[in-house]
Amino acid sequence: MPVQKLSGKLLQEAVGEADNNLKEFKMQMCVTGATLISDGWTNVQNRPIINYLSLTPDGAMFIDGSDTSGETKDAQFIAAEIKRNI
Repeated sequence: MPVQKLSGKLLQEAVGEADNNLKEFKMQMCVTGATLISDGWTNVQNRPIINYLSLTPDGAMFIDGSDTSGETKDAQFIAAEIKRNI
């Protein structure tokens, strides 16, 4: 089988599996609710990053990540970012 066909098939299978996991996670969120969590860190280019994840008893799902370079990370900024991700 040519590499292109094989990689296409493997990619389609991986996407299908990810979609199924996402559906299950969303169903779990409807049952148990979820908590929005955030984590700040600095990437390899020394840029400040904030990640947002949804957490359930079954695990966590990445929601968004943002480069916050040049931003003042005060209460108003953080509140607006959290609200945007809810």
